[in-house]
Amino acid sequence: MIDFHQRRYAKIVINGRMSTKSCNLRPYIKLIVDMKKYVFPSCAFVAVCVCCLAGLLMSCHKSGQTAGAVDTMKVDTLGFSREEANVSVKYSVDYPAEGSEPLLHAVREFVSETLGDAYTGNLSVGDSLVSFYGQSSFDSLKKDMREYGGPSDMPMVVQSSVKKIYDTDRLVTFLTETYTYLGGAHGGTTISAATFRKSDGRRFGSEILKDYYSEVFTEAVKDGLKRYFKVRSDADLEACLLDVQVYNIPLPKNPPYFTQDGLTFVYQQYEIAPYAAGMPTFSIPYDVAKGLLLHAAADLIDR
Repeated sequence: MIDFHQRRYAKIVINGRMSTKSCNLRPYIKLIVDMKKYVFPSCAFVAVCVCCLAGLLMSCHKSGQTAGAVDTMKVDTLGFSREEANVSVKYSVDYPAEGSEPLLHAVREFVSETLGDAYTGNLSVGDSLVSFYGQSSFDSLKKDMREYGGPSDMPMVVQSSVKKIYDTDRLVTFLTETYTYLGGAHGGTTISAATFRKSDGRRFGSEILKDYYSEVFTEAVKDGLKRYFKVRSDADLEACLLDVQVYNIPLPKNPPYFTQDGLTFVYQQYEIAPYAAGMPTFSIPYDVAKGLLLHAAADLIDR
């Protein structure tokens, strides 16, 4: 005879409503053993055991993942694209959609600055901002095309992308990359990136560096550039640079920013090396970088 509690247990398991607040399997194993006695014949019992325990273990695993999940910053990917004759403009922007007001304002302001710093509308309306910069670029290229005497075989191109490239529970990093071609041998690319503290929206700049002129920092920069250029000696590194001595390598114009690989530095084209060298970029691992940063920035490193 099956009593009330046994019928209730069977209903819970069959309907798949077994609690996963605790991952202690002992009560559920006892439950299944009791069910074998009163509810299911032996063959069905085996199948139910497998399904119930597998489902419970998966729920426990998912519960553990959720507990450590990162509170990511939500973005809307907005675009602008227009082509006419030999003029082409394309924008793709990860625009902040949710977050604290100070953080949203700081990141949106950064996006606007890196796209031209000319938008005076409401920063909360991302579509308007992206359309403004896209259309402004298009109109500017068309004007240049007319001044050069009309369409030619040489295209005029502007391509800009803004991406959220790194996101933790304490910080978020955005990067803007813009490629421009206005004729000539080749186009040009610029990169602007910044890391923001989520708690108050603070944008970190080069001021987070404790002592750029310290020997430890100088060696870390040289090591990073040697990895980029794939050389080993100071002499070989200096031969790759453009009027820069290895003992006096300047900070890049763009401040360092946080990425998955560490504290990252990027130099613009021609900033310290010829065009053919690209954009020298390297990351200092966080276990080293933490000692090079002021506390406000070092405290954001979760390692």
